[in-house]
Amino acid sequence: MQFWGRVLLTFGCLVTCSGSIHAEKLTLSGQVVDEDGQPVVGVEFSRYWLKEKTRWKPNESFTTDPAGRFVFKANYEGRPQSWLAMDPSQTRGVLLILRTNRFEAPLRLRLGPLVTLRGELRCTELGRPPRWGSAYLSLPPDQRNLVQDYSDPPRFELKVPAGRYELNAYGSSEVDSVRREILVTARDPVMDLGPIDLAATPIGRHRGKAPPPWHVTAAQGAPRDVQPNDYLGRWLLVEYWGYW
Repeated sequence: MQFWGRVLLTFGCLVTCSGSIHAEKLTLSGQVVDEDGQPVVGVEFSRYWLKEKTRWKPNESFTTDPAGRFVFKANYEGRPQSWLAMDPSQTRGVLLILRTNRFEAPLRLRLGPLVTLRGELRCTELGRPPRWGSAYLSLPPDQRNLVQDYSDPPRFELKVPAGRYELNAYGSSEVDSVRREILVTARDPVMDLGPIDLAATPIGRHRGKAPPPWHVTAAQGAPRDVQPNDYLGRWLLVEYWGYW
C-alpha cells in the first residue's frame, strides 16, 4: 500500500497534515519560528487551553527547546487531532492539525498573531444574564474543545489564530446553550461578538415562582391527587430522576 503526505503552511495561522488514515502511534517533530524565520524558545503546545484570570493554562503540554525544536508522540486513531501553540507572551501562536498518519517531517511552524474573540452572555427572556457562563471554541467537524473561558460574570475572551471555528456558549441551568460557526480573521487583534442571547430553560422560567400542579400517575401510601401543600408543616423529601 502506498501513502501520500502533505503539509500545508498558512503564515502565522495553521499547519495541516492530510492524507490517508491508518491508526498508529506517531512521533511528531519540527521547529517553531517567528515571522522572520528565527527559532522561538518556550512555545507551548496543548490540545486544550483554559483561561485562568488573565493567563491561559495548558493541559498536558510540551514546549520548544532553545533552538525552537519539539518532539512529541501522538496516538492517531483515524480522527483529526489539533494542538494550539502559544509563545511565552501568549500573543502569538500557531495551530497544528493532524489529519493523517503519514506526513513529511520535520514540520516547520511559523507563529502569527493570536486574535481575541470577545463576547458576553445574556438572556432576554429572563431580563438578566445567567448566574455564570462559559464559552469554548472547537474545530469542526471534530468538535473537540480547543480553548475555553469559564467566567462569572458571564463574559468571555478566547484566543486563537485566524480560522474557522465553532463557538459553544452556555451558562447555568436556567439557560440553553448556543452553537454557531465563527470565522476569525487576522484583520483586527480583537473580534467583539457583542451580546449572545441564550434562551431560557423551563427551570429558568419557573425559578422563584410557585410550582405548577402535580399530576401523579402512581403513588404508594398517598392518593393520586396528592399536592405539595398537603404536607404543609411536615418534612417532605422530593427526589428527581432524569437523564441528561
